[in-house]
Amino acid sequence: MPQGLPFEGQSQPTLSKQIEPVFQQFLLESIPSLAGIEFESTRMCLYTDSWDSSFYITYVPFAENLFVASGGSGHGFKFAPGTATMRTTMSLRSQ
Repeated sequence: MPQGLPFEGQSQPTLSKQIEPVFQQFLLESIPSLAGIEFESTRMCLYTDSWDSSFYITYVPFAENLFVASGGSGHGFKFAPGTATMRTTMSLRSQ
């Protein structure tokens, strides 16, 4: 699994200049007409994924009537219908 960049709680995360060559190489291979452009600014988009790429749908042990449904990553929304019954059942059971 690819490793992301460390995030240390910045309010608006930016990317270091060290990563620019990676982007330039991507542009050269994928969109050659944009290769070599100078970046005006960068901003990091946080990609939320669990460490093992699994969903976490479980009760929070120390909080009564609370459960977490997470780990969906950037494309997890498409799994929402498939997990809806489970999440609904857990929500109703916790009331």
